[in-house]
Amino acid sequence: MIQTSTRNAVDAVREIGNAVRDINEVTSNIAGAVGQQDAATREISANAQLAAHGNVTLVANISSLSDAIGETDKTGDIGALGVDRTDLDRGNAFA
Repeated sequence: MIQTSTRNAVDAVREIGNAVRDINEVTSNIAGAVGQQDAATREISANAQLAAHGNVTLVANISSLSDAIGETDKTGDIGALGVDRTDLDRGNAFA
C-alpha cells in the first residue's frame, strides 16, 4: 500500500514536471513571437517615418517647381524652356 502510494506520487510528480516543461516551451515560443512582432513593428514605424520624410521632400520639390513655373510665367522667359518666340508665334514650338 505505501509502495503503491509512493509510486503514484512519483508518477504524479513526473507528470507535473512534464507539464512544466511543456508550459516553458510554449512560453518561450510566445516570447519569440512577441520579439518578432516587436521587430516588425519597429521596422514598419521606421518605414512610415521614411515615407513621411519622402512626402515632405516631394511637397517641397513640387512647391519649388511651382514657384519656378510662376517666375517663368511672370518674366515670359520661354527661352528657358528651349522655345524660340518666333517658333511659338508660328505654331512650330514643339514640332
